[in-house]
Amino acid sequence: MANYDISKISYGGNSYNVKDAAAMIWPYQRALISKTYTNVIATSNDNRGGGFFYMKVRANTWNSCWRIKVRVLATVPGYDLWRNDSIFEIWGYQYTYSGYSCNNHLLSVGYRPIYYHSYFRISQTGYDNNCGGWIGFNLYSAQQNTNTSYKRTVVVDLLEYENCTVEMQDSLITPDNIPERAAHTNYYNSTNTSFDNFNACDYGLKQIGDANSTTIGNLYHGNGNFIADSVLYRFQLLFHVDENRLTPLNNDNNVTRTTKTMLVDRTFDPFKEIFFYNSTTIVAANAAISAGACLFAYSGLDLRYTFNITTTAFTANENVYLKVLPQNDGMAKIASADPLTQNLPTSNDGLWYVLLGRAYNGYCISLYPDRPVYMYDGTSVKRVLPPNNGMLPSVSSSDNGKVLQVDNGQWAAKNDTGIKDMTFSVQNNTLTVTITK
Repeated sequence: MANYDISKISYGGNSYNVKDAAAMIWPYQRALISKTYTNVIATSNDNRGGGFFYMKVRANTWNSCWRIKVRVLATVPGYDLWRNDSIFEIWGYQYTYSGYSCNNHLLSVGYRPIYYHSYFRISQTGYDNNCGGWIGFNLYSAQQNTNTSYKRTVVVDLLEYENCTVEMQDSLITPDNIPERAAHTNYYNSTNTSFDNFNACDYGLKQIGDANSTTIGNLYHGNGNFIADSVLYRFQLLFHVDENRLTPLNNDNNVTRTTKTMLVDRTFDPFKEIFFYNSTTIVAANAAISAGACLFAYSGLDLRYTFNITTTAFTANENVYLKVLPQNDGMAKIASADPLTQNLPTSNDGLWYVLLGRAYNGYCISLYPDRPVYMYDGTSVKRVLPPNNGMLPSVSSSDNGKVLQVDNGQWAAKNDTGIKDMTFSVQNNTLTVTITK
């Protein structure tokens, strides 16, 4: 049965051929949901008049660590030099301060962008009342934010989401119109004095965000049942061999030596948690690992303990990926003794790329609490999901017997060479497919 990719996609009001995806600004991912908002302008230069929310997010459970990844493109029609294009990831856990990563491509007159990212944080009372947190953007202090000659067009693409439900809004929601906001016990407001690099306010939390930035808190797993698969030394990354056993990638106890013997034949599960062993205590093979020493998010991880790298290995403010060789059973091995990179693939190399985090100097990263896996599928970079797990269910259409299928978030048309273009929209859990012949 032949597969036919969508021949044309639309992003930011422009059409692109799939084969040209590698030439786009960002490593290309097809959006799960895309919304376009026009004539966006602040009514006043403050958080209340400049705040807009496009997404409601609700964790699967109060104890779920959720993640959202979006692409936000803002332009000002008629002003080619006014453009703010960013990939924004945000993690949340209960009511604790969320972590986020923001990679900007900023093009505007002056030093300020034409929008900032916002998050309105939920309380446990709000969660129990079936409320959700709100993700959006804010024009407070942005360039020409109240000048009606500079109305923005904003395209929001939902790229990935984990451990949560998402409601993309057809129209932007202002702070005063958040349905559950009247009861302040549902959300956190101006009584909070800080929110990582977000400014606390009564109408949402606005990222400073002039440049690329990352803020990740230290999150402990709290599971006392892990076993060391081999001898474990200080400050290493740990990977799941099975549900309860964790393995390091080398058995050396040295931070500066760049000739560590890497365990290139050790198989592990790239889809499960990756932990930072935050301890100097040596753990023998088959011994228990202290629960308090296993962190799945950490803001100052020195990768020289795990890999053969120098102090100038990375470019700051760019992502760091672990290259792994997939196995037939869904497990993986590190691809080589030098498996780190800051670039996603542009051709099919047969490898998976596990996002570890973001570099803040030449050898340290902020370890992300959720680490998606990517590959190149022949036309573009796509997300790889664990076996028997998908972001969206398979969907069929009765369009003259033709079948549309989603695989790992990638749409394809089956058994039909006549499809020229397909567009998708999801509203109230209903998928609408438009086919152009």
